[in-house]
Amino acid sequence: MNGPKVIFTIPIFGGIKVSESIVNMWIIMAALVAASIWLTHGLKRRNPSKKNSLRSKN
Repeated sequence: MNGPKVIFTIPIFGGIKVSESIVNMWIIMAALVAASIWLTHGLKRRNPSKKNSLRSKN
């Protein structure tokens, strides 16, 4: 039985081993963040209150 494959090592605190599963998780997280930003970049409030309108003009 072998553990997950180590892709690279971060040379702090005696070396932090970064495995293939961690790299895959980072890629998935980056894709989710990018998709979230892309899908929500044009959102606006439908009926902002007068307070919010005045606050955003200042």
